Amino acid sequence: MRNCLLLLIAAIVYIYPGEGLRAADFFPKTRTFLIEQRIILEGLPKNTAGLRIWIPYPVSNEWQRIDDFELSGPFDADIITDKERGNKILFLKPKQNRALGDRYEIALSFRADHNDDSV
Repeated sequence: MRNCLLLLIAAIVYIYPGEGLRAADFFPKTRTFLIEQRIILEGLPKNTAGLRIWIPYPVSNEWQRIDDFELSGPFDADIITDKERGNKILFLKPKQNRALGDRYEIALSFRADHNDDSV
């Protein structure tokens, strides 16, 4: 009886080789990451009107897609693009008419979808 069962399994695998489970079927083609970053500024002088902050800005490319970018903090933000390489930089400066105190926090978050097929 056991030999018949093994023969039946071997026949099914031989007849339907493309229908069997493969290891690649268990792993997703895309992985998603949620990135959160907090920057804490402490001990700032009372007059911080000239304060400028540059932070790398995540970009979508053939390996990843960036979505849901969020930024919070007491700063105005602009995105600057490097004309030569296409890299992006988040440029922050204090909001108009806003005096900064001793401690402030910048929080940013985004979702990165990594595509395994492109690597």
